[in-house]
Amino acid sequence: MKKEEKIIHVINRSVVDTNYIRDDKITCYSLKNVLKNWIIIYTFSNLIIYLVQKTGTVFNFNQMSWFYPLVRILYISLFILALISFIYFINKSKMSIKENDFLKLYIIIPGLLIFTKVIFPLSYYLNTDILIGLINTISLDLITLILSSLLFKFYFKDNRLNIFILYNIFIYFINIVVVFSFSSINNSSIFLITAYNFINFLQDFGFFVLAHFIFILIYMKKIIKNEEIYI
Repeated sequence: MKKEEKIIHVINRSVVDTNYIRDDKITCYSLKNVLKNWIIIYTFSNLIIYLVQKTGTVFNFNQMSWFYPLVRILYISLFILALISFIYFINKSKMSIKENDFLKLYIIIPGLLIFTKVIFPLSYYLNTDILIGLINTISLDLITLILSSLLFKFYFKDNRLNIFILYNIFIYFINIVVVFSFSSINNSSIFLITAYNFINFLQDFGFFVLAHFIFILIYMKKIIKNEEIYI
C-alpha cells in the first residue's frame, strides 16, 4: 500500500511540475508545510529564551555570573539550529520544482532573521559593535520582513498581497518613528517610553515575525482550500 501511495505522490508531483513548465500554475502545499514547521521552531526558540530570562529575573539568577553566558549560548545554539532545520525541511519535503526554486531563493529570509538574533550574543566573542549598531539603526529584521512580503508577491503574483507589503512597511515606519523619537528627545514621556519598550519586546521575541508568517500561512491555506492549485 505504501508503494502505491508513493507512486501516486510521484504522479501528482509530476502533474504539478508539468503545470509549472506549461502554464506557470501556482503550487504551495509543500511550501506551506516547510514554512509552518520552521516558524514553529523559530517561535519555540524565542519562547525558551523568554522563559529563561523571565525565570532569571524572578529568581534573581540574573545576578549570577553564569546566567548571561548561558543566555548567549542558548541564543546562538537555538537559532542556528532553527536555520539548519529550515534547510532540513527543504531537503526532506517532496515538493514541486516551482516550490523548490522559490525556497532556494527564499532561504535568505530565515538566514537574515537568524543573523539578527545571533549577532548580539556573538559580539561578546567577536568585535561586531559597528555591525550591531547598524543593524539596530536600520531594524534589519523588519526590513527582512518587507523583503519577504515582496518575494511572496513575486511568487503568487497576487495584487491582494500589496496590502501585506504595505502592512510590513507600516510596521517598519512605526518602529523607526518610535525609536528615533525616543533617542532624540531628552525627556521622553511615559507614553513614548512605554511604546519604545513594547516595540522592543515584540521585536526581541519575534512577535512581528510570527504575525508575518501566520498571515502568509493563512493565505496559502485559503489557496489550497479553494483549489486554486493542483496537488
